[in-house]
Amino acid sequence: MGIWSKAWAQACRPISRLTGSQWADKFRVVASGTSPEAGMWRTSRTPYLQEPMDSTDRRTEIVVMCCSSQLGKSEMLLNIMGYYADQEPAPQLMLQPTVEMAEAFSKERIEPMFQNSPGLQGKLEEGKDGRVKHDDSHEAFLGRLPCSCRRELTGRSCVSSDPCSSL
Repeated sequence: MGIWSKAWAQACRPISRLTGSQWADKFRVVASGTSPEAGMWRTSRTPYLQEPMDSTDRRTEIVVMCCSSQLGKSEMLLNIMGYYADQEPAPQLMLQPTVEMAEAFSKERIEPMFQNSPGLQGKLEEGKDGRVKHDDSHEAFLGRLPCSCRRELTGRSCVSSDPCSSL
């Protein structure tokens, strides 16, 4: 399939009818070593994360959650990233407080998710300068960026669990 045929097929692909939580329950595999409960994701274990995960519709522009630590927010953000990578491929941004934290999160959490989850396998590769690339065309810039630079970056989804690194 040529480049134009591939682009045309992707542009004509219908929007997913799955919600973020439905996608996670069907396709997300939590890799062993990344969580105390490895295996298939079950939203029923964390029902309070269902509504924010289901904000993957086109009407929602921003979701803000204020809650304590260790409640599954990082897993929820990974589910949202996985949903968009599999169902509606587009540029994504995940912001972390430092470049070192971004690199660690990428290696320890994002890569295992893409390696173990059906629909995500083969859609992640290491790009130049340590940037993670999705589908050979979209880069995820990881780490803290100056405010002036952040305004120039675009993505279908932008996720962050750190309020200090928000856009």
